Amino acid sequence: MNSYGGSLMTYGGSGTPPDPPHFEPLWPSDGKIHFTYLGTMCKEDCKLVGHEYKCESIDKDGDVQSMYCSPKANTDYWGRECRKCGMGKEEYYWCRPDDFHWGYCGMVTDNKIYYGSTTGAVCHNNCDQIYHDYYWCNTAEGWDYCSPSENRDYMNKQCREDRPCGKYDKNYNWCRLKEGSWGYCGLVKPKTLVRRTKYDHFCVDKCQRHEKKDYYWCHTASSWDYCSPDVDVTYKNKPCRSDHSCDSHGYSYNWCWTSESDYDYCGPIERL
Repeated sequence: MNSYGGSLMTYGGSGTPPDPPHFEPLWPSDGKIHFTYLGTMCKEDCKLVGHEYKCESIDKDGDVQSMYCSPKANTDYWGRECRKCGMGKEEYYWCRPDDFHWGYCGMVTDNKIYYGSTTGAVCHNNCDQIYHDYYWCNTAEGWDYCSPSENRDYMNKQCREDRPCGKYDKNYNWCRLKEGSWGYCGLVKPKTLVRRTKYDHFCVDKCQRHEKKDYYWCHTASSWDYCSPDVDVTYKNKPCRSDHSCDSHGYSYNWCWTSESDYDYCGPIERL
């Protein structure tokens, strides 16, 4: 057993694990925010060290540690594709690459917020080229064109610096392209914080109050979930006890004690 919560021999099954697939020596800065297998945020790129991906992170005691992480979403700390990365009673994140093995993993999310071109609404999933040669995403108002990075159009062509992405008296965002024509585009803004939900999904838009039912919620990549409007408060905006922060505490959901005898659900918040 080592300081990271396990060894290669714990990778599932017994005996020596099989040789891993070929990896690049360093996962480049990819516009993503990486978390460790203990749920703390990576303070650097998720790097390949030997056969394992690791990053430096601050543990819950405030110490800097090298911890397991995943190079991209839905992979384990060996870079193998796996099923949903999640936490149970084990107090660490793990996933199954197949029916017989498991591995540590870390959650991965984008460090940007993407907006639709015509709706101006926040994208609920990644701005990507899924099934098409242009970039698009789903929003609360339906699907829409979007831009994969700042000042690019929906075909990933460069906008002119003197005519960047904007509405310009239209009801959609567009820009003049360096190549001479124009294209739809969506605004791209940096995230200032990362919100996680009751069930540890990432919020893809703001944590908003449900007026009739008096709780806070947000959209996730696939649905919606409860969230907290501020650090260490519940999804109903009630403060967590000062000695019990919002976390999973060994369960499959995030929660905190609000008094000596009462608890409620919450969503952790990481400031960037």
